Amino acid sequence: LTPKNIFRSEILPHYKWNRLGVDEVIRRCGGDEEMARNILRMKPETFEKNKGIPPHVPEHLNKLKEFLLKRYGAVRKERYEADDLIGIAAHELELLGKPYAIVSIDKDLDCIPGVHYNTNKDEVYNVTKDEARHNFYYQCLLGDSTDNIPGVPGVGGSKAAKIIDGMIGSSDRAYYEKVLEAWTDAFGDEGVDGLHASAKCLWILKDSVSPTLEDKIWKPPIEK
Repeated sequence: LTPKNIFRSEILPHYKWNRLGVDEVIRRCGGDEEMARNILRMKPETFEKNKGIPPHVPEHLNKLKEFLLKRYGAVRKERYEADDLIGIAAHELELLGKPYAIVSIDKDLDCIPGVHYNTNKDEVYNVTKDEARHNFYYQCLLGDSTDNIPGVPGVGGSKAAKIIDGMIGSSDRAYYEKVLEAWTDAFGDEGVDGLHASAKCLWILKDSVSPTLEDKIWKPPIEK
């Protein structure tokens, strides 16, 4: 389970603000609607349309989380999101040579190598380490509108796929340089910091060995 305090909010201050509702974001921006719209990256007409609409929060969400913790031994850890705990558990099982399956309908988890099961589609599939790397850098181009993580402006799914087409099996460094080129083309020198912030938030933690959270967070690949 995901706690209230998560490390990604320390990297991107507006992480998941799109889930707060337009009115709350305006309030947090001190009434500055232009700032709020830019943070949410909404078109003016969409911004206006969403004013006054409260965010949807399942009525019993917190009670259900507590029930899962008490009855089923669910896991929750400060600053880590649920996806991170899944990624770390998968890595730990891999090192132990034990089989595992990741059960989820969330495509974000396709950045974790291993067997996956999509319950909505009743589909079992395998994600290789090369495919997981490819999926991550594809996401770095797109960003994630669901979590308010920026990507490269004007780059949608088909364009992102084209930028890294044929790269499966390439090194982290090769992917990084290709994706960084797209970011710097869009933002100039500021694209470096922009990519790094988005990548750190998009990266699902998978390191079960390093002792600290900071050691597990994504870092740009460097030449050895």
